[in-house]
Amino acid sequence: LKPTYEELEQKVKKLEELSTNSKQFEESLHDTEKLYQLLFDHSPDGIVIVDPATTRFLDFNETVCLQHGYSREEFSQLSVFDVEVDETPEEIQLHIEYVIKHGISDFETRHHTKQGEIINLHVTAQYTEVFGKPVYHCIWRVITDRKRMETALKESEKRLADIIDFLPDATFVIDLSG
Repeated sequence: LKPTYEELEQKVKKLEELSTNSKQFEESLHDTEKLYQLLFDHSPDGIVIVDPATTRFLDFNETVCLQHGYSREEFSQLSVFDVEVDETPEEIQLHIEYVIKHGISDFETRHHTKQGEIINLHVTAQYTEVFGKPVYHCIWRVITDRKRMETALKESEKRLADIIDFLPDATFVIDLSG
């Protein structure tokens, strides 16, 4: 049985509709990918995707490289163990296990830069699965300047407290003329 001309015409229209829908879907998917990449790459904070088993960096944005002074190629060869100052490899693994168990963690830490400086970071880490693979997703915000200001403020408060303690009988002068 051969299809009629009308039946063939209807099948062609359906195929054209499917093709149009497929192209629209592909364009939408492409736009979503571009938006994701734009947000990832242009974030003012460092973003890293870490393999929780090895602590190797699976993906990261340019901000992370700038924060740490490495090229993309250099940074791609590192792991969390290579940049972390405060935690031992065992403590890092325990921290990752904590995040896997609880889903998220907010903490401060310090990292080495390529130039040998130490930067302070506020980290928001969360555990998730991407395409069925577990990953440790982190946002790294450099807070070194804030930490320096906090230290200077504490030192200033300490000096003021020492001065007040040194002067047990303080004398105050009040100007009532103005």
